[in-house]
Amino acid sequence: MKSLMLGLLTTTLLLTPAMAVFADGNSQNYTVQKGDSLWEIAESQLGSPWCWTLIASIPENDLDYQGLLYAGDTITLPSVEDCNAIIHSLSVDAPQVSETVLVYLPNQPWHEKNLVIGDYIERTYRDVAHMQSYSKYDDMDVNDPSLYRERDGNIWYVVHDSERGQAWDYVDHVLKNDATGSVFYRARDIRGEWYIVKNEVVTKLSFEPKELYLNPSLDDVFAFTPPYSSTTEQNETHLWSPIEEWTIPVKAVPVAVDPIGHVLFRAEKTVAVHTLNADGTIIDVCSSSVCSFEYTYWLNGKQVASATSQMVPMFSDSDVPVKKPFFYESAEKAFKYYGVFGRPSFDDAGNLVFYVVTDTKVTKRVYEVK
Repeated sequence: MKSLMLGLLTTTLLLTPAMAVFADGNSQNYTVQKGDSLWEIAESQLGSPWCWTLIASIPENDLDYQGLLYAGDTITLPSVEDCNAIIHSLSVDAPQVSETVLVYLPNQPWHEKNLVIGDYIERTYRDVAHMQSYSKYDDMDVNDPSLYRERDGNIWYVVHDSERGQAWDYVDHVLKNDATGSVFYRARDIRGEWYIVKNEVVTKLSFEPKELYLNPSLDDVFAFTPPYSSTTEQNETHLWSPIEEWTIPVKAVPVAVDPIGHVLFRAEKTVAVHTLNADGTIIDVCSSSVCSFEYTYWLNGKQVASATSQMVPMFSDSDVPVKKPFFYESAEKAFKYYGVFGRPSFDDAGNLVFYVVTDTKVTKRVYEVK
């Protein structure tokens, strides 16, 4: 593999004795030496040769992905932290059960696909059964004439099979589990207290549930306050399910549920991608198609993992599949991908599953989080 990368990245042409040594954790300038390649510079200055793409991705370096380095040129190196973020992109506070290589990247025509790698993983490898088993519904979407809300003056009811349920100050999010016939909804009483109601059996909540999700396989629901709620101004997310109620100290959303109903939440921080615009100007991009992320994952009110997901620009003036990237839809054709992509999931044993992309392969990592 090293010989392959050296062939791709080439070596320098001129001689110079000067060199700026990389130190600490911050970006530093480096003077290219005779015989250098990005592979060797990354190994000697950043601690891992696989960080060569980070050097090539810095627009100010003006490095052609397929081109030459010249001795005497000064280039900017990324920080050690940036390098570690792609080499060690996932940290889980739980024992690792297994790691399986799903595919080796050199065998995949990534730049010919009109998909980001996250979608590729979702469509190709991931078992989405557990994610499909819980879906959000709204009472406005229920196409069932036997189940509806009814208002009588200032009093609200849920009507099922022509029978009114309990009287409430307000009701909505009416859900029905077609497999069992169970009916769920959220309700508010005249004092402003909120409840989850299952088949007219009432459970009081300590917060206002903004979202209600049905898990048909468990014949139950879970509720939470999402990040955009006015009640989460202090960056808190509240969760209720039949087996737990938690306050998570960040703004987070549910991304997976295990076989017995524990809900995994993900908080994310967007990180703009430093790249080139169509006219060659340097810009920071963060959009639906081009953006990097820092993630934290929360289970049972505890942070269980952290991860990064990065898009690294690839530049080239050569006649190769990698083009100069700029901000446009499908810009993912001009990027390499590192880190955790796609939503994590739970297997049948309740283990947490991540899909991790490195420079060479996609791996499936399984962790025991019981």
